Amino acid sequence: MKSMKAKITIEGRKVQDVGYRYFLAEAALSFGIERFRAVNVGDNRVVAFVEAESDAVNEFYEFARSNFPSGADVEAVRLEDYDGYIPKIESFALVFNIGQSRKFIEIGQRVEFSIKEESQKTRDELRTVIVEESEKTRETIKEESQKTRDELRTVIVEESEKTRETIKNESKETRTELGGKVDMLRGDLRTFMEKNTERIYKEISEIKQALRKAGIM
Repeated sequence: MKSMKAKITIEGRKVQDVGYRYFLAEAALSFGIERFRAVNVGDNRVVAFVEAESDAVNEFYEFARSNFPSGADVEAVRLEDYDGYIPKIESFALVFNIGQSRKFIEIGQRVEFSIKEESQKTRDELRTVIVEESEKTRETIKEESQKTRDELRTVIVEESEKTRETIKNESKETRTELGGKVDMLRGDLRTFMEKNTERIYKEISEIKQALRKAGIM
């Protein structure tokens, strides 16, 4: 059967970054396509170059018209003749895998760099937050300490005033009680002296009478 070369162009809103070339290469192997290559063109096209027996090429084309990888949004699939060189599918797979591996390495490096940048940014932001919160904490402690000192000063003043008032009142009460006791003592002493004076006068009078009777006076 006659060999055939063809160019299959797939266009759509989303035909790249959905694994389309892997999808087409796997299908090409299943249809017995011996020579194959697939590339991304622009932002909305994938172009596959195939070389095999005409029946295999046509079957592959029909498959490509009605089967799409997950996530793809295809608008048109066109078949054209092609006269250029098409590598063996094994060579394409090798080169494609090398390219994809390099792409993954580059992506990994970018991700690693991005992670380092984000980590540094996070550390810087965390350091800033810690400094700000520490400053706020110091200010709060300072304010609370001043508030505590003011409140303690107020309490001491109030308690001292209460103590002075208590002492003053107690002293007044003590003086009043003491004055009352002194007055009582004075009254008792006056009564005692009056009684003794009366008794002494009586005894002197009796002595005088006795002396008169004895003829001494």
